[in-house]
Amino acid sequence: MRYAIGEIVLVVIGILIALQINNWNEIKKTESKIKNSLVALRSDLIQDTLLIVERLPFIIEQYQLNESLRARVAKPDATVDTLLKIMRYEFNPNWSAQIIYNTNTYNSLNQTGLMENLSDSLKANIKNFYNKKFFLRDRVEKTTNDYILSVQLPFMIKGH
Repeated sequence: MRYAIGEIVLVVIGILIALQINNWNEIKKTESKIKNSLVALRSDLIQDTLLIVERLPFIIEQYQLNESLRARVAKPDATVDTLLKIMRYEFNPNWSAQIIYNTNTYNSLNQTGLMENLSDSLKANIKNFYNKKFFLRDRVEKTTNDYILSVQLPFMIKGH
């Protein structure tokens, strides 16, 4: 009887040790995936930054052009014809294709559930950063689409 109880205890201890080793291995795998994802996320952000730096001179040039158009419209002697000419033929809301940021790693962190394994502050910072990025992207798209629709609508009504 003692022998049987001893065998059962040994089997139970063996199973518990195996479960603990398995849990330890899973934790190590998860930590490795998180580390790799954070390295990839950093790389994504560096690539996005380089893209912004590359396009910045063009964006500044277009901003200055838009400011000059705005100044013409704001002149006291500006007419409705001036405004229509600028808005229809000179101002282009699509002057620069919107920068497409790389969100693959961020999306992967969310879809795989790895985001939940990050510290609360890191998780909050990453989510806040991308939520703001998505909000601004959507706002630019909506503004651009609204403008295009408002400029094109009169032409579509007239049959142009």
